[in-house]
Amino acid sequence: RYLGSFIGTESGKNKFIQAKCAEWIEEIEGLASIAQHEPHLAYAAFVYGSSRRWSFLMRTTPDIAVNLQPIEDKIRNLLIPNMTGHTIRSNFERSLFSLPAKLGGLAIINPVEIADNEYKNSLMANQQLTDHILKQHTTLNTNREAGKAVKSAISLSNAKRYESLKNQLMNDLPPSISEKIPHACEKGASSW
Repeated sequence: RYLGSFIGTESGKNKFIQAKCAEWIEEIEGLASIAQHEPHLAYAAFVYGSSRRWSFLMRTTPDIAVNLQPIEDKIRNLLIPNMTGHTIRSNFERSLFSLPAKLGGLAIINPVEIADNEYKNSLMANQQLTDHILKQHTTLNTNREAGKAVKSAISLSNAKRYESLKNQLMNDLPPSISEKIPHACEKGASSW
């Protein structure tokens, strides 16, 4: 274990992630129970709490998407139905819930879908620091403008990815759902 992530063998990494997933699945089950009576509270705890810890693991540990499938299964089959009163019937519907609120979704991430991208983005964002460490520099002189450019590129890439997903969903979902997406994207539509 290294600062909340893992460095070592593949089997050791898998054991570490399985233990983390078991903890997080218990947490999701607790949130799902709360969601039956307090859906907004469970939603906020999930989006602003639980999923952030997974994001850290995804950013610091490569090739873990498949290990996160049990978490996604609990989100899809227990948490979302308890929060919304709606059973997810297709991957398209699940993708709709994963969109950011400003694009008509609920920002309920699918960790399996984003894990590899999160790791790649983290590598890009930390490239200057990594180079300094590998070159054994004794002082840290980073190019702030280059750092800002990388962060902007990551944000733009994510925005394009989600916009592309939204457009795909507009074509693939039944009209009864897809025609509601533009209304859900309107300013103030995501207010509870």
